[in-house]
Amino acid sequence: MTAEHEPAGLQMVGETGVGREALAPAGARPSAAWQRTLRRWLGGVARFARREPAGAAGLVGLLAFAAMAASANVISPHDPLATGIPLQRFSATHPLGTDQLGRDMLSRIIWGARTAMLIGAIASAVSVLAGLVLGVLSGFVGGVFDLVFQRVVDAVTAFPVLLLALVVVALFGASLPVIVAAIALGSTPTVIRVIRSSTLALKEVTFVLAARSAGASQIRIMWRHIVPNVTSLTLVFGALGFAQAILAEAALGYLGLGVPPPTPDWGSMLSAGAINYMLQDPWVAVFPGVAISLAVLFVNLLGDALRDYLDPSLRGW
Repeated sequence: MTAEHEPAGLQMVGETGVGREALAPAGARPSAAWQRTLRRWLGGVARFARREPAGAAGLVGLLAFAAMAASANVISPHDPLATGIPLQRFSATHPLGTDQLGRDMLSRIIWGARTAMLIGAIASAVSVLAGLVLGVLSGFVGGVFDLVFQRVVDAVTAFPVLLLALVVVALFGASLPVIVAAIALGSTPTVIRVIRSSTLALKEVTFVLAARSAGASQIRIMWRHIVPNVTSLTLVFGALGFAQAILAEAALGYLGLGVPPPTPDWGSMLSAGAINYMLQDPWVAVFPGVAISLAVLFVNLLGDALRDYLDPSLRGW
């Protein structure tokens, strides 16, 4: 049958292409949608890498640390808890030497990455989510609630993050959940204050006033109009809070209040090496310190790049 003899309905379906999608197998449509989503994400990452090369380097470095932490049991050359000859120098068997108990330094640094990444990721996620919810509520509701709640935030902010974490760990004991909660508690007030400030400005803009005039509920306005417009701030604070959490966890380990031994921890490794062996066997302290510095550097590079990329006033185009 030629095109001119086709029924009008079939001819229109073929021209628009709608019919081909509708008649395609059911499993093909989700696959095509997934491919479009993947291409969109890859395109966004490529644009970010072109505009923020330092941030892209930080992202690659952070992903390398995350991959090392996730595959520690596969790539670690030795058991991080197995003892041997103490303070061996570099060799093919122990590329970074051994510590004061004869444990392989490379294996302990790899497993220490798992501890640092896990605590950093969970603590920063908790602080950002709590800060987002409480900051939006405080700024949008206002009134007496905002006044009282901000005085509580001011009181918590008066304590440095590390000091507050030390108090919490000293009171409840050193364990992974307590350390995460302590670091998140110290980081949340800063996020609350910044999100609240943005919410105070956003709730007076035209589209929020129009939504309120149209009869939208308070919850809907916050969810549909306020939260999406402060998401970029939460991403930046999540990245920078990640670095702060890694440093706080290492500081707690250095002071002997980190994750309980014998779990590998960069802070406790640095403490043991710096105090007793820095002059004679410096690698015991140098390599954990380098790992901490690199992890924090990569996260800070990514956080600064995200701030510049997501803030239109700083893009320069």
